[in-house]
Amino acid sequence: MTALIKYAQKFDYKNAKKFKKLYVPSTLAYIATGLENGLNFPKPKNANDVESGNQYYYGMLHDQLRQFNKKAQVISDEDFDKEQIVKKKRKTVQEHIAAKVGSLLGDIDYAIDVWDVEPFNTYKYLTDKQVSSTVASKIPEQYQELIEEVTTALEGKSKQLKEAYGFMNAKEKRAFISFVRKIQTDAERYAENHKPVRKPRKAKQ
Repeated sequence: MTALIKYAQKFDYKNAKKFKKLYVPSTLAYIATGLENGLNFPKPKNANDVESGNQYYYGMLHDQLRQFNKKAQVISDEDFDKEQIVKKKRKTVQEHIAAKVGSLLGDIDYAIDVWDVEPFNTYKYLTDKQVSSTVASKIPEQYQELIEEVTTALEGKSKQLKEAYGFMNAKEKRAFISFVRKIQTDAERYAENHKPVRKPRKAKQ
């Protein structure tokens, strides 16, 4: 979501910061990041004759952003700012964990964007970053929605998602799902292997 908000702010969508209060499909963030990173999207069947794949997804993305920008207008600046002020007060342990998870997602999101170009080892990445077991255990849930979206697109159960992921064929969708699931299982394995070991209590003399 952070990547999509930054992208929307770059194009002056004035309600972009309020998108976090709305349900926004994960696919939009990945398309935005892909466009920003210069990925070449293949041309989907729905594109017109003169459109490239990137032009099609650029147009589709901004159509969606305009809709979300309009929906976000109903959230008053005063209510949104009050909520942010409350959040800026002393952070709880859970908020600290969430912040640490968020600091890792940018690198993992990028790895997902270039999944078929650059290899990525989640376990090694977490090891290099010396991530705690607790933080690592929160990573898998961040990508469950993405897996469900691509699975739904693969099964053809949603016209919108099928179109959004039209730049991948069925074989690529399955490979992509496997890639993201590997991120989840590696994070789970890392969390399990790095659980803190409690020191045994000393026996009373």
